[in-house]
Amino acid sequence: MIPRPAFLSPLNISEKLTLICVATTAVALACVLTAFVVQDFRVVKRVKTEQIQTDLAALADQVATLVHANTLTPLRKLLSESSKEHGIVTAAVLATNGTILAGHPNTIDSLQNFYAQANLDHRRQFGHVVYQSVLNWQGQAQGTLLVGVNNTDVEMRLFFMLEYAIWAFLLAIALAFLVGGCVQKIVSAPLKSLQKLSQNIIDSGDYSLRAPVASQDELGQLSVAVNRMLAQIEQRDTMLEKQVSQRTAELRKMAEEFRFRALHDTLTGLPNRALLVEEYPRILAHAQRAGKVFAVLLLDLDNFKNINDTYGHDLGDELLKQVALRIRGGLRGEDLFCRLGGDEFVVLVQDVDGIDDVRRVGHNLLQALLADICLSERCLHISASIGASIYPAHGEDLTELKRNADIAMYRAKEAGKNQLMLFDRRMEQQAIFRMLVQNDLRDAIFQDDLELYFQPQIDPRQQKLCGCEVLVRWHHPKVGLLLPGDFIPHAESNGLVRNLDYFVLRKACIAAQSWRRELGLTVPIAVNFSGIHFRCNAIVATIQETLSQTGWPAELLTVELTEAVMIDAPETARNVVNAIRKLGVKIALDDFGVGYSSLHYLRTLVVDEVKLDRSFTMDVHHDEKERRLVKGIASLTRDFSVALVAEGIECAAQAEVMQAIGCHILQGYFYAPPKPEAEFIAWAKAFNERNYSVHFSFSYVIPA
Repeated sequence: MIPRPAFLSPLNISEKLTLICVATTAVALACVLTAFVVQDFRVVKRVKTEQIQTDLAALADQVATLVHANTLTPLRKLLSESSKEHGIVTAAVLATNGTILAGHPNTIDSLQNFYAQANLDHRRQFGHVVYQSVLNWQGQAQGTLLVGVNNTDVEMRLFFMLEYAIWAFLLAIALAFLVGGCVQKIVSAPLKSLQKLSQNIIDSGDYSLRAPVASQDELGQLSVAVNRMLAQIEQRDTMLEKQVSQRTAELRKMAEEFRFRALHDTLTGLPNRALLVEEYPRILAHAQRAGKVFAVLLLDLDNFKNINDTYGHDLGDELLKQVALRIRGGLRGEDLFCRLGGDEFVVLVQDVDGIDDVRRVGHNLLQALLADICLSERCLHISASIGASIYPAHGEDLTELKRNADIAMYRAKEAGKNQLMLFDRRMEQQAIFRMLVQNDLRDAIFQDDLELYFQPQIDPRQQKLCGCEVLVRWHHPKVGLLLPGDFIPHAESNGLVRNLDYFVLRKACIAAQSWRRELGLTVPIAVNFSGIHFRCNAIVATIQETLSQTGWPAELLTVELTEAVMIDAPETARNVVNAIRKLGVKIALDDFGVGYSSLHYLRTLVVDEVKLDRSFTMDVHHDEKERRLVKGIASLTRDFSVALVAEGIECAAQAEVMQAIGCHILQGYFYAPPKPEAEFIAWAKAFNERNYSVHFSFSYVIPA
């Protein structure tokens, strides 16, 4: 790559073209003129030399004759006359011995000087050139002729030619400037036009501008190419603008979709928690400006988890969509209805006048869910529990209002579900207690802080101990003694009931086995499990493993269940019950008579015992209708070959009536309250002393 001189960088293209043209002309002309002057000088010099040599030869012949004749005067005259021709300024004739015979000028100094010059090379030049010629006459050397020739005319010719060359050079340079200017205009004008066009496009961004095409040469073709390029850019720019416009619209739509998705529930399309948080400051500011109140209603579907577990999540999702449509239809346009997640919804009811308005809205929501929802050829009955809190009475920020509404909703579920509960401060204390229990229950189970209590079951005919019911107590380090009703519902709500039931089963088997081994008492035991265990076969393996590890015989264990076990998945529950009976374990139906389908399950489910609920024995000793009803139940169990156990025997009259009816296993405070293991063993020993045979039946009941 040829390096570019630094001084050319600041010049524009026209100046560069002119400079290149002038420089090229100057260099070329300088070379030509120099060659011309040198050549002319050489030619002139050669011609003069040839003429002098010719004249010198002729003169030498004449001089040789005169020298031979020894006529010096004519010789001097001849030399003087010859010096007037061809610029000869000096002439001398030397004898063969080197003496000067004659010369011009004839002064001694001039001749000596001339002689000295004659001994120099004739090519040396001191104002003139010395030539010499040998004088021969008839073949004999007569001496030497020396001639000094003046070169002034040659030098003048050289100076003239140099002056001519300089003027020619200057004229040519001037012409080169003119030609260069024309050339640069021809070449640079289109380039300047293209440069101006590009600058205009840069300044305006207008790609519709075009370059003028002034010729068909390369510059014209360049302009055509630039115009085509601009046309393509303009076309692409137009397409790009359309694409950008389209993409912008798509991005705007996508941003709106993203915002909608970020602020709405993907399943139901309802506003979600994020939109509720975003809208709450506006609703709060409006309420503060207008002096209004608003309510937060937290709605949770009842038994939705059971539907999900039974029919699958797909049907559960469809159910949530239908529920959302129904609830939305029962609200005003200004009310904000959101789905928080799962089956939990929140309604923010604006501009309410008081509690009556809140109750009316809640009642409308409950009424909207009364009709069954039919999905996939299944008609489902849906209800909801609603908790409500009111601004500003129950809080000012959204978190507090939602928390208080959640507390009220939980109370609605505890109160029987399918109803609305308004928050009050007493509920908060209960919620704190519930949270305390839930947080500590797990540690209590795994750290063995729960204690088993035992309540005996008596055969009144023989006055013998034939069983006992096992209950669980929790000695909480902060709250004190907690009964099953205080913590078992929380264990069911947070999934700890499995661990709780396994804990009771294992401890009961260990206790019964230790009594059998250490006291010689063989005790059949029965354990009541939560309905959650009967939705899969895991409980079967757990019972088998526990019996194997503790060594407790399967035929001495009875598992109690309520009819609620059969509601969610009756076929699965029936299979689990049959699998448990195959282990040799007995099955008891607890709380018999209080449900809707007790008789149906007695007919369809294979059980070994039926436990009559205490509500039937409470008034049996003084109410004839109660006695007839219990008598019918006892007759029914005998027909089905099922043992009947009566709970809640509190006095001797109740015991006598139940014995007369034909119920031969009684349980209640009349015989003994639930006791810790040590007290129960002491009571059993005392009872054993009064009776000859003792049989134990342990049964753990989870109160409703």
